[in-house]
Amino acid sequence: MEKNIKKIVSMLLLCCLTACCKHKLMNQDYFAMISTGSPFELVTKECGEPYDLVLLKNGITEYRYIQRNQIAPGAMEHIHFIITVSSDGRIINKKSNIVTSSAELNIQ
Repeated sequence: MEKNIKKIVSMLLLCCLTACCKHKLMNQDYFAMISTGSPFELVTKECGEPYDLVLLKNGITEYRYIQRNQIAPGAMEHIHFIITVSSDGRIINKKSNIVTSSAELNIQ
């Protein structure tokens, strides 16, 4: 009985903490919903500021978000979301790629 109460209190606390977050993080589901032609401002409102940006020619900017997932002990998956935005602030392209890395231990 006491275990169940602790679980319920823990779940309520977790719900309260997640409700306090002001925005989501970029993930594959949200990235799939982004449409070309939409204002990039909507993305920053939902997902916060990007990890990096690259200024290209003609006022075009690439904004980069990264999602990191641990897929096994010592192995990480990095999903790079790249959103290309025109000089007027509209999304003109988007792409993503997945990079996996593992920690190599040299124990002698």
